Amino acid sequence: MRKMMGLTRVSLSLFVLAGILPGAALAQSTGDTLQPDESSDLGILYTNNPSIRSGLRIAAQPKEDPTSLLRFFRREFSRVPVTVVLVPHLEFPDAEAVVLRRSSGAGHDIILLEEARADAGRLAAAVASLFWHRRNQGLKVPNDITIEVRAEHGPQRWAAIKPNFEAKVQELHTATEQAIPGFSRVRAIQLQRLD
Repeated sequence: MRKMMGLTRVSLSLFVLAGILPGAALAQSTGDTLQPDESSDLGILYTNNPSIRSGLRIAAQPKEDPTSLLRFFRREFSRVPVTVVLVPHLEFPDAEAVVLRRSSGAGHDIILLEEARADAGRLAAAVASLFWHRRNQGLKVPNDITIEVRAEHGPQRWAAIKPNFEAKVQELHTATEQAIPGFSRVRAIQLQRLD
């Protein structure tokens, strides 16, 4: 991790670990060498760094049926508010989306999607990264953290609710501009549920 403008910057990559559990994610610092295998749609992660291997925790995943998934999302979104913001450009050129974990004072997490590339896959990837980070770092963080999301789509097991993510992206594109702390007036929606 490195400090950037008072924020801790973390890159999150979503990978399938040997096909065991879709949607597992890994926080990596810039000094770690990670080699994904592109044979699966999210990649298989290989690393020789024992501290990464030992520190990797796989979050419990909901069942694949849509009803269970939607119940899982309602519960997760109710724990700490999540706002999705449409921005003209992302600050990080390699990112597909950006997740801002706000410290206790700000009170909620923010997902940034680039206006020209915002789609259901990128929103799902950002949500998966946020959930993974929450499970491994806690619901509240002591300092603001910026997470670069490099995946273009969420876990395969979420495929049944892709239309729900598509509906949220459509809602975002048509949302009224509003003032969000730290941004000018932007299109934004509050994620409270996907159904």
